[in-house]
Amino acid sequence: MKFETIKKVILAAIMLPFVFMLIEGVVVIRTSVRQYRDLEKDRQFADVLARGGSIAATEILSEIGATRLYLARPSSVTAADMQRSRVTLDRERRAFYASLPSRDTLDEGLVSELSILSLAYSRIIAARSAVDQGRYAGSDPGSVYWYAALKQLAVVDALSPLISDPVLLEKSNQLMGILLTYYGERLMTGVGTRYLDHGVSARFPVELFVQGKVMLGEGMDHMVFHSAAPIVRDIVAYLGRRDQVKANAITDAILAGSRPTREVRDIWAAAQSERMTFLQQKMVEAANDSRDRRKPFDTLAPPPDADPGAVRRSADPGDIGDGAGGKGLAPDRSVDAGPRDAGRRIA
Repeated sequence: MKFETIKKVILAAIMLPFVFMLIEGVVVIRTSVRQYRDLEKDRQFADVLARGGSIAATEILSEIGATRLYLARPSSVTAADMQRSRVTLDRERRAFYASLPSRDTLDEGLVSELSILSLAYSRIIAARSAVDQGRYAGSDPGSVYWYAALKQLAVVDALSPLISDPVLLEKSNQLMGILLTYYGERLMTGVGTRYLDHGVSARFPVELFVQGKVMLGEGMDHMVFHSAAPIVRDIVAYLGRRDQVKANAITDAILAGSRPTREVRDIWAAAQSERMTFLQQKMVEAANDSRDRRKPFDTLAPPPDADPGAVRRSADPGDIGDGAGGKGLAPDRSVDAGPRDAGRRIA
């Protein structure tokens, strides 16, 4: 073999490993950049999930509670409390919209849900105006807030398929499950209480009661079949307590048309009230847990050899009424549309 040929063979033997290492390095960098993009997207969705869940769990309910108190006992104190609850809901609502990722990361279904949600919030603003003008004297705006809560749930549910991080996906299912369970319980308690309050001649609203049962069942399915987290075990254990099992039996009796005695009814009302307080606490925990999940993402940085520009960034039971009484993402500017997922099932 000629000397030049031998030299080329030796040179190739030396260089080939470096070539393969270079190719592998490029593949690793591209994979890392893609993973970082996914994590950044999940970080944003974690914020949206947490804020959306928090609004459904606390702010909407706080405003309807303060509004009811004002309607029942109008005074400067109750008016101030009502105004504060409005400010809080509006602040969280703006933060929710601000936390949304860039439009091109959202699928058409989620954009549609957000438009429906905007309509629901516009109805809240209209209800506020009617309350201020005294047009709700003797009546109740609960169905308006109930509708908005359902649409907020539908948005949370629509976010889940867009999440790639398995831990965050599990937390999303936990949050959605607790929300559905809570609102199912609240619907059944509100409907049952109103039915029992109206005497023997009252028509029992079977459809609404069944809706509550369906929501409750779907909420438990979301939790039990998608997560084994401590918060889920706590809820399952709580609902398995003797007093809660007894309350379920009374609920089923009411659904069957029975009218329990005053003593039994008081036991049921106390157990349901305690259950909803417990579930609301768990909703807040789950929403905060989803928000905390963002923290590991915030510590991540693109690989040192990656182009930073390649990573895309974006900027009381009485609240139940007799039913759920454009593409732009800005609040209060939307067109009505049929609900989806949880909203479709329960609205």
